[in-house]
Amino acid sequence: MSALEGVHLGAIAIWFLSAGFDVGLEIVLRWTRSADLQRSLIELHRKIDVWIEGPAVIVTVVSGAALLRAAGLVGGELPWPGWLEWKVASGLIAATANLACVAFVLARARAARAAPEPTPRQIVAVRRWSAAIWLTGLGVPFALGALALGVWH
Repeated sequence: MSALEGVHLGAIAIWFLSAGFDVGLEIVLRWTRSADLQRSLIELHRKIDVWIEGPAVIVTVVSGAALLRAAGLVGGELPWPGWLEWKVASGLIAATANLACVAFVLARARAARAAPEPTPRQIVAVRRWSAAIWLTGLGVPFALGALALGVWH
């Protein structure tokens, strides 16, 4: 395994682990009644996305592009096998969904900080951003598809 492949696989692992942790945070957030715990979970999710998950997604995309280039698959030098087209497309859809999720997490954190209500979940903007965050889960099947194609090929 080359160093670049190691970076790519490490970034994928960090991305998937942090995304899984985020799901756990969101489940707890959905069921907690404590305003302080809600604010803490919203802030923790923000920090994870800014410092861990977002950078892991970016490193995954950049290292994936570098691997394609190193294999001579960028610039039309070699044709892409069909499975690789699906892998790259699925990975880019998943990355886009996750980066949108990061933006939604940041917007929700701003709304929670600015709100006068005692409980963040009572704030309409926080509820809307939370719903948008859950919708980005539509990218998960694409992430799993890209991962499966990468493992099998």
